[in-house]
Amino acid sequence: MAIYEYKVIPAPFSGKRAKGVKGSDGRFANALSEAINEHASAGWEYVRAESLPSVERKGLLRRRHEAYQNVLVFRRGSDAEPISEDINQKDGFNPFKRFGSKTPPVVAGADVQVTSEPEPIVEKTPKAVVDDVKKPEKEAIKAEERKKLPSKPAD
Repeated sequence: MAIYEYKVIPAPFSGKRAKGVKGSDGRFANALSEAINEHASAGWEYVRAESLPSVERKGLLRRRHEAYQNVLVFRRGSDAEPISEDINQKDGFNPFKRFGSKTPPVVAGADVQVTSEPEPIVEKTPKAVVDDVKKPEKEAIKAEERKKLPSKPAD
């Protein structure tokens, strides 16, 4: 697999005069061919020309304005090694896995042995959690109310 290095330069805005070149389109083509030949002599291969949107700030109030920039794309071969990842893991990615578990993380490529069992996760419904918190408070409030109330009169 070939690895490429890319270079992007702005395309010429106007033409360049030369002997024997007539008209504005001929001058523009001359400026373009000179830019391509200049980079080709340095080892860059011409790929394509692109017109890409760009947000600029113009005017006194510096309001945003969308403009299109014309660029030339070049590439050349690179000696860099391709980056590859080891995707052959024991446990692949599971989008339904719960992330709140207390199991140790799995390290790719390492043989890790776990000696202890993970703690089980006990989930309580929201009502059970509220009841656990309020139960002691309710008992304390009831005891205080009993103390404040006068004893029943005898009939």
